[in-house]
Amino acid sequence: MEEGDAVTLELHVDDSGANYYEVPAMIETIRAEVDISEGKTIAYVVTFSGNGPLTAYGVLQKA
Repeated sequence: MEEGDAVTLELHVDDSGANYYEVPAMIETIRAEVDISEGKTIAYVVTFSGNGPLTAYGVLQKA
């Protein structure tokens, strides 16, 4: 994954795996957070923006 890539996000609302929103998105920035004591990467922060319609699955779908 790189800045500028188009991706599809799955935003789950519970742990069933069946109830989620699918969102097309564009990656704007990717940044690593580093432990200053050890110099190891401890997290990545990804900034994105929506890039299309939201699709609901499971109980989130409108009847």
